[in-house]
Amino acid sequence: GGVASLVTLGCLEIVIGIYTISSMTKATFYTTPRAQVGAIMCLSLFFAMVCYYLRDNNAKNFTPSKREIKTTRNFALEINDPITDPIKLQQIENFCNGNGMIVSIHIVHHAGTTLCNAMRQTNVSTPSFACMSDKEKYPRDAYIKYPNRVYPWRNHSETNLMISLLQPVFQFVSWEFSYWPNLHGRINWEHSNLVSMIVMRDPLERFLSRGKCDIFHTSIQDDPNPSNQDEYWKYANSNCSLNFAMRVLTEKKHGLNMYGASELEGEEQLASAKRLLQRFTLIIDQACFTDAMPAIGNELNLQLDMRTKKLDNFHHQHKPSVRERFANDTLYKYVKHRFRYDIALYEWAKTQSIVQCHNNNNHTAMA
Repeated sequence: GGVASLVTLGCLEIVIGIYTISSMTKATFYTTPRAQVGAIMCLSLFFAMVCYYLRDNNAKNFTPSKREIKTTRNFALEINDPITDPIKLQQIENFCNGNGMIVSIHIVHHAGTTLCNAMRQTNVSTPSFACMSDKEKYPRDAYIKYPNRVYPWRNHSETNLMISLLQPVFQFVSWEFSYWPNLHGRINWEHSNLVSMIVMRDPLERFLSRGKCDIFHTSIQDDPNPSNQDEYWKYANSNCSLNFAMRVLTEKKHGLNMYGASELEGEEQLASAKRLLQRFTLIIDQACFTDAMPAIGNELNLQLDMRTKKLDNFHHQHKPSVRERFANDTLYKYVKHRFRYDIALYEWAKTQSIVQCHNNNNHTAMA
């Protein structure tokens, strides 16, 4: 209504102005009050129409900040800033156009199987067993076999060949190895048709999860309690549990391997793992995995939404913190100190996650 009235009034004044101008000489134009008013109204109408157009156009193209998201969870949640790295943007665009594939680094108990199952709900093709292997469909030439080991392609230069073999068959594959290779130089993570992702998890939560490493897989079934304290102390001092995720992501894969590392060596390996993670297209914090799925779906043009009323109710329930689950502050502080580099890596990775959430399991990494 306001715009219509303004336009009508402006048009009337334009007519009056034109009539007045036509009856005047150049000498009297700028001194005639009616001409001056007509000219002012013409200019006002012009600027009003420009402002209205800009406001309307901005309204049509408005996109809410990616850092604003509604949630029913019992922790603060925000979506990270939009991806701006040109290499990662190209990888995502190529995948959306049907030319790319996803490689997921599956560290044990980092929700890799859950991620695989989520992908299977879309139109993305995956290997049959945990998105890792498929005896019938997996291209034989894409397997690199060594004695007792199966690795991804041998070197950086084979990335293009392997993607050309795998992508027509599978658009999502997970990698999990008993003996992890050096992931830094073996893969061209910047390849334009390769979308890489990884789920990172709180190391102390992983320490308490079922299915523990080595002999503790069967000897410990529950959270710490008076009956299993001895086993938990053995587990806390074991080599297999130490810096579990960081060992997968560092360049050094033999010798030291983070067992009894000095402070300098620990810092070097931490920096090495960060360098690799920075090359990945997408990082997911396991603590807000469910809310990360639609965000990833939005990036990759996939229907990925695992949020349900049942899950919302679950998140409303009180869950004990990691410290409470340890039920032994001496053990908790010891493990936190021994895993300090792995915790530092996770705390940093959370800041790179596509969705960030802040729950009650906050640890001072290097304490």
